[in-house]
Amino acid sequence: MRKLVMMFLLMPFAAMATTWYVNGSSGSDYNSGTSSSSAKATIQAAIDASSAGDTILVAPGTYSPITTENKAITIRSTGGADVTIIDGNDQARCVTVVPVAWIGVDDRWWSTVNTNTCFNGFTLRNGNAGTSFAERRFGGGAVGGTFYGCVFRDNKAGGGGGAKLCVLYNCLLTGNWAYNGAATESSACYNCTITDNIAAHNGAAGWDSAFINCIIWGNQGSTYYYARDDESGIASGLNYCKVNVYEDSPRFVDAANGDYRLAAGSPCIDAGDNSYVTGDKDLVGNARIA
Repeated sequence: MRKLVMMFLLMPFAAMATTWYVNGSSGSDYNSGTSSSSAKATIQAAIDASSAGDTILVAPGTYSPITTENKAITIRSTGGADVTIIDGNDQARCVTVVPVAWIGVDDRWWSTVNTNTCFNGFTLRNGNAGTSFAERRFGGGAVGGTFYGCVFRDNKAGGGGGAKLCVLYNCLLTGNWAYNGAATESSACYNCTITDNIAAHNGAAGWDSAFINCIIWGNQGSTYYYARDDESGIASGLNYCKVNVYEDSPRFVDAANGDYRLAAGSPCIDAGDNSYVTGDKDLVGNARIA
């Protein structure tokens, strides 16, 4: 018995992951944040309190821009992207994951070290990183991070209007603007819809980005400058994409009113590769694989 007690005392204690709660309507940053009844009011306060491995649950609402310094945490909405919004108010980037000093220093890091923070079910809108490409103003919606089921809408930057140095799954990118890379720059997109983005110069869908099982349609400016085939293997060029084939529309249900679901008879239905599907739900909550 004495030996067992000593062995127990010598065993290292594993850190327990914490779940943090955020509610912009009823919370306060003076709260502990460790229960829904004592939620914090801002996502940033929960990020600052969190440690690697933690999860932050965010109630529906509109929230201010955040910075994570690439902390290995999961930030998840409880109500989905339609009702959980991070708004840059046309004055700031919505999400900064990568330490700002890294941006543009070595973009080959994009596939491995910039994506520790994971987001699930948010709309990132009205982000503005500054529109000068020469001054390396990148990522109006986000710089860095891994995003699941998110919407990047009406963001702008010199490069990567929607996303820079990101990995995106089941996301919608629409209405974003940049000099180069209106929707994405140095990013990988899986099962995403990329439409109605505007590049002043090159890469309306993406600059130096990769797209797998994606629908790319109705963007203005050249579709892509070039697609990265990175040695990391995270993505490999323009695979299984529908790329601006104007004579054969993807047939969205109601794109004019923001409904980018595929209507019956769309040529994009059953056009992808099931081996690249991640998760069991699509952006609007329908079961995958149908």
